Amino acid sequence: MKIMFIVPDGVGIKNYLYAKIIPLLYDKGYETALLHRLHRDAIEEIKNHHKIRFQDFKLLPYKETLVIKFLRESIAYARLIYNTKITGNNTIMTNWSPQKKGLKHGFYKMTEAYGKWLSTDYEKIIKAEKRLSNALKKLSNPYTQLLGDYKPDVILNLHQRAYGAILPVIAAQKKGITNSQVIFSWDNLPKARLTVRTDEYLVWSEYMKNEMQLYYPEIAKNNIYVTGTPQFEYYFDDTLIWPKEKFYGLYRIPLHKKILLYSGGDSRTSPFDGDYAYEIALQLNELPGDQRPVLLIRPVPSEDGSRYKKAVEDFPETVRLAPADWQRMKHWSESFPHFSDVELLVNTVHYCEAVINVGSTMALDFATKNKPAIYVDFNIKNSKDWDIKIINSFQHFKSMNNLDPVFRWQKKEELPRLIKRILSGEKKPDALKWLYRINNYPKDASRRIVDYLTK
Repeated sequence: MKIMFIVPDGVGIKNYLYAKIIPLLYDKGYETALLHRLHRDAIEEIKNHHKIRFQDFKLLPYKETLVIKFLRESIAYARLIYNTKITGNNTIMTNWSPQKKGLKHGFYKMTEAYGKWLSTDYEKIIKAEKRLSNALKKLSNPYTQLLGDYKPDVILNLHQRAYGAILPVIAAQKKGITNSQVIFSWDNLPKARLTVRTDEYLVWSEYMKNEMQLYYPEIAKNNIYVTGTPQFEYYFDDTLIWPKEKFYGLYRIPLHKKILLYSGGDSRTSPFDGDYAYEIALQLNELPGDQRPVLLIRPVPSEDGSRYKKAVEDFPETVRLAPADWQRMKHWSESFPHFSDVELLVNTVHYCEAVINVGSTMALDFATKNKPAIYVDFNIKNSKDWDIKIINSFQHFKSMNNLDPVFRWQKKEELPRLIKRILSGEKKPDALKWLYRINNYPKDASRRIVDYLTK
């Protein structure tokens, strides 16, 4: 039996390809292959990590016609309006960010007008998606021969939003090949970017399965499988833990010091990360020297950390920069994490007392170790384009319903007292409940995905 993974970019390497999926398939006697847009170095690192050889094929450049782009964007806008209506959450519309200048502005005004009309009746959206699917079928022929030559039994797409995965999936459907995909992140479904449509879907939890049925009622319940996501499995693998001296030595941290993590977001989602990190360092300096923890700052992998330069320079005793160990390429889609970054992240969670951030999924990573997260809950600067209250009202945070899983930093001067409480051992008992609500199987998602692929 042959199983092919579609890997549109390097982000899925950590979550799926460094996980145990490939070796578990290999142990069962199954052959695997990648259809990808990765750099050769990434392919070799995956092979060397598992000590398994497999075939790989390159995804072709995805070039869509103006008509296809118009349909795709109009449908996305219509679904955002629809999702806003059914949830009553206006923050969902923040996921629409069209070009506002030149010819593209006119194009997006037309997509908005058509999308608004589509949103008046869900059946209109479905019919528009069928027209889009028919238009895409005409472009899928180059993959028909590739799949005919390799003859995979099952195809699993590793990112539901990636345009490059559309055509090989359609080719698989034309040839009758079983095709499925994962929902990549906990916040993806409300965003109306289920760009790739497969016959079956793998989700993190019953919660996410219910979400999918809410936003996409046309997808049959028995075509949605709850497998969990493997990205949290690493935290349960004690063989990845380094000696304390190695981790502390990496950042020149005295062994008697406690550590806090600030995990950064991207500049669009969290444009004031540098200001928040600076304020944290400033507030930590209100604590006596012997009680003052070190602040480790991990920038989002797509950024170089320059936003935190002032905090690092002004507080050299308190702040350390801890960049992700990624191979950055000219095109971001080809950038990828080294496996050493997985180890780095595991040890960061292991040795840090808590994480502070702007609504990040890292709260779930820390929950695997029963460690607290602090969500920023105040605006550090006035901005007409960004508001922390909007961020903290995003639809995926509705998963907290009836739970109190994170601490909230609501005023600048409250942080030293909050840090003292956390360093004295105070936790949020609901954190672990929240993790298991969002991801039902954090310890063995790889096995469940393999069971699904080989059923």
